[in-house]
Order: sequence, then C-alpha cells, then structure tokens
Amino acid sequence: MTVLRGGPLASVQDLGRHGYRSQAVAVCGALDIPAAVAANRILGNDDGAALIEATYGGLAVRFDVATAFALTGAPCEAHLDGERTAWDMRVTAPAGSRLELGTVTAGARTMLAVECGIAVPIVLDSRSTDIAAGFGGFEGRALRAGDVLPLGEQGPAHDAHPLPDAYLAARRRGLPRVGTTVFVRVLPGPDAERCSETARSQFFSTEWVVGPRSTRAALRLEGPAIVEERAREVPSRAVLPGTVQLPIGGRPIVLLADGPTTGGYPRVATVIHADLPLLAQTPIGARMRFVRVAGALRANALTPGG
Repeated sequence: MTVLRGGPLASVQDLGRHGYRSQAVAVCGALDIPAAVAANRILGNDDGAALIEATYGGLAVRFDVATAFALTGAPCEAHLDGERTAWDMRVTAPAGSRLELGTVTAGARTMLAVECGIAVPIVLDSRSTDIAAGFGGFEGRALRAGDVLPLGEQGPAHDAHPLPDAYLAARRRGLPRVGTTVFVRVLPGPDAERCSETARSQFFSTEWVVGPRSTRAALRLEGPAIVEERAREVPSRAVLPGTVQLPIGGRPIVLLADGPTTGGYPRVATVIHADLPLLAQTPIGARMRFVRVAGALRANALTPGG
C-alpha cells in the first residue's frame, strides 16, 4: 500500500506499547481504541492489528495489491477510484485502486484498517508510532507521500467479530463537532487538594475550548486562566493518559496516549477510562466541561447524565 497524501497527520498505530512506562516510553497506539478494534473486527483481523490513524482526514493511499479495507471513527467523504465508499463495513479494493479521504465532518480521527493488518516491524512489543521519540510505526514518523507500507500475509479467512459496544454507542450519539460542548467525566486527581477551593471551582465551572496547540500528546485547553496563589509546580510524578494537569499558565492540559510518563504540574483530575475515546474524537474548537463522577458509570454522552 502506497501513501499518496498523508493529510494533517496520519500514522501507523495498534493498541499501544504497554509495560514500558518505567523506562519513560509512552503507550502511544490508536487514540480511539474502540474505533480501531471495530475496524479490525470488520475484516476478521486480530483486535490489535496495525492500521492507519488519520487526523482530520486528508489521507490518500493506493492499494498495490488486491485487498479489503474498513473505515471507522471520524466520518468524512471517502472515495475509492472516484466512487463514494461505505463506512463500518468490509470493502474490496482491487490492485491499483486509490482511496481518498476528505475532511472530517465530525470527530477528529479516522481509522483505516486493511485485511491482515500493516506489517511494519514490531518495536517493544508494538507496531505503534512514537512520533516524539522517533521509533515504531513507519520510520518512527508521520506518514507522507511516497511511503510504501507492507501488508500482512494472507492467511485463512476469519469471520468478522461483533463490534465493541463503546464504538456502537459513539456512532449512535454522534461524534463531537467544532462548537459543540463535550462533557468529560473525571475523578479528583492526586494533587487536587494542592489547589485552592476557588481554583477547583473555576476548573469545573469553566467551559474550556480545545486549542490549536493540541496534539496526540495532549489536549491544550483555552479559557480564563485559573488564578492560583499556591505553588504550581510539584515534584515530578507519574502521569497517565487522561491525567489533567494545571500548568503555571492556569489553563488545563489533558494528557493523551503520546503524552509523557511523568510531569511536574498538579494533577487536578483524572478522566475516566471510558471517556478516553471521547477525548480522542474531540476536535480543535470544540468546547469542554468537566463533570465530577463517582461510583458505577455508563457510556458518555454529549450532555451531562445522557
């Protein structure tokens, strides 16, 4: 498979690089795990088969051999040899055919899986791209025109598997769009008590906006700075995807899969695991509110308690 156009950011990802955080290695992997698993299950691949994650669309590829593919995640107009192609289903691609993705209409990240997966080398138990560290995936970087990706060897046919409930729920409710408000559920962070009650109140009452400096490492939020008289920096401590830090500038940072393994800003909140895919699909320009939760939780919606 040859990349004809990489778009704003496309990279090879799988389910992530686990077990190496003690060596300061980020987990990486697809940000929207349910969407990645869904794409692979449609094709009968293993859940963790490597695929392409395209951010904000714009990807174009040529299938150099006959294969099949599936598209999931953030929707956009997709054309195979000029004909509009389907989403959330197996599509046959003849040798030499071209797939082109337009700009996403909702969400942020589209998954393109191919039959038998993308066979880039395994590095530290994963084929995911660590762009910041420059290894894994395809040459440790984002994809660009001219890259030729090896595909997995054809084996015995596998039946499609049921799609993840979390993915089906996201499709039913619709993905976030620019200008919509996303409600993200959080638990108190380990350093929440280091912040004043005024600061904590402002954190939850503010409607933040996802800023243009957001990356696969973190969503950087914009809004009125939280005025905090107490010291902002703390000894460097462990952080995880979903950790919400409050830096000196007073505007929260929500860490994602490419984020660091340690940090020296107060960890004011932690996004619940069920809402990490929602973070992955929240585009720049969307609004965000944090909601305290506790106890049994269910699938997220774009309105509190929905």
